[in-house]
Amino acid sequence: MTRQPSLTSIVRRRFLTCVNEHGQSVPDVVNTLQVAPGELCRIIAGQNIAHLNINTYYQLARWLHMPLANVMALAGARPRMVDLIRLGMQVAGFRPTSAQDQITAAAQAGVSVAVFRRALHGYASFTPSIRTCDRLAEWLEWTGFHPDDIALATGR
Repeated sequence: MTRQPSLTSIVRRRFLTCVNEHGQSVPDVVNTLQVAPGELCRIIAGQNIAHLNINTYYQLARWLHMPLANVMALAGARPRMVDLIRLGMQVAGFRPTSAQDQITAAAQAGVSVAVFRRALHGYASFTPSIRTCDRLAEWLEWTGFHPDDIALATGR
């Protein structure tokens, strides 16, 4: 019987490898990871990791060289549309609060500005079409999320 890997076990193993085998100091590993020390302790201890901020999952994904979708699945977390769009903008170098950046990001994603803003602000009435989910998934392809995941991220 094989054990299923968990985010906690993977992070713990990588952390210990960095410190014990690669000779990095604990502060150096924490600085490289760019996660608050308290959150890292929670992750390593396996304490309520399904409810971390999406930016924390993103930093873990980068550190572990894994798609964001896999990291969140291992944590038992599901993304919210607003968080995915916000993170997508930040990773692309945009500010989610900038109207001009929203217009540019919407154009890059291939959706209208109105649709993009409804997704960004998490309006309860936002129900994306299949085409919108396809386009947003393509724009967010680096996350590893597929159109079905994007549709589920709206909370429906």
